[in-house]
Amino acid sequence: MVKKEFNTDLIVNERVIELNNFVQNYIGAVVYGIVYALGAEPGEVELVISKTKNLEIKVNDRNIEIRKPFVYHIVESTVRGLLSPLKDVFFLDELTIKTKKIDS
Repeated sequence: MVKKEFNTDLIVNERVIELNNFVQNYIGAVVYGIVYALGAEPGEVELVISKTKNLEIKVNDRNIEIRKPFVYHIVESTVRGLLSPLKDVFFLDELTIKTKKIDS
């Protein structure tokens, strides 16, 4: 059994997608890696991709600004690719990932 290290919620088009421990850890670790690469110290992370907001990343309710188009595109395509094998995940309107590392 995979030890749960991240609490990760995935919401697609206002619908919560149930995730097992492996997928919660995998998505959480990737999102934390993205935040680290952007120069922030992760805490509670919320990543949103939508038609209206484009890409938005918040750490502890503070926006992380993404200035370069290349960075925007690599983060968005990474997240879309990461989630593409999951059943019932379609990017019609909005995708939200909320994750937080569990204290051990």
